[in-house]
Amino acid sequence: PDPDALWALTKKIAKDTLNSYFSFTKDVMQCPSCSYQAGIDWRTTKFDSIEDLTRITCPRCGYVGVEVFSRVTGYVQGVQSWNPSKKQEFLDRHRYGV
Repeated sequence: PDPDALWALTKKIAKDTLNSYFSFTKDVMQCPSCSYQAGIDWRTTKFDSIEDLTRITCPRCGYVGVEVFSRVTGYVQGVQSWNPSKKQEFLDRHRYGV
């Protein structure tokens, strides 16, 4: 991401909204087989359910079922371990490319 664009967006949110909390979160994946880690490009990775996330394939070794990590209530954790309502929240998020 462009650091200047992120800074400009941060200032705009802080100055022009009543939002008391926001964060920038990069969803990432890690392969339990080969330990490959990478950010997830949601423009090319599509899913309709949490089960779809369990079928993401490692681009390095081909392992199906890499672990997906994201932020929930301030902490980065494996999405698969979240409770059902937090998993639904993850599905409902609108993602922006910056």
